[in-house]
Amino acid sequence: MKEQILNILKANPQGSSVQQVVEKLRLTNSKVSPRGVREIINQMFDAQEIHRRKLKRDTPGKPAYLYIHNDFHSKQNLFDEMGKELGFQAVIITKSQMMYEMLPEHEKEAHLRGVAVLKRLKL
Repeated sequence: MKEQILNILKANPQGSSVQQVVEKLRLTNSKVSPRGVREIINQMFDAQEIHRRKLKRDTPGKPAYLYIHNDFHSKQNLFDEMGKELGFQAVIITKSQMMYEMLPEHEKEAHLRGVAVLKRLKL
């Protein structure tokens, strides 16, 4: 059944909920149980065979997840989707870039002068 679930997720790059996966599996096997599918999907997630992301909810309760085939998952895509939901654009930067941005302006200028000297010395 894992292979069938992977094929269903691969057919939908945006991801699928457990309920959507169950509905597609029931097209070929009417005896599929939602609980069994959920257990298999959770095992696949724990084994990092698939990824998931929370769906935004306006009502109380545990949020539903969309499960995504690994071919369609990337960290930047995850941040882009989160940014859309929260109303901003997320950008992934390295820690050294972040630390440089936090420097006072006079230290940034000193750093740039030092880099220029090293380039002239070809180090």
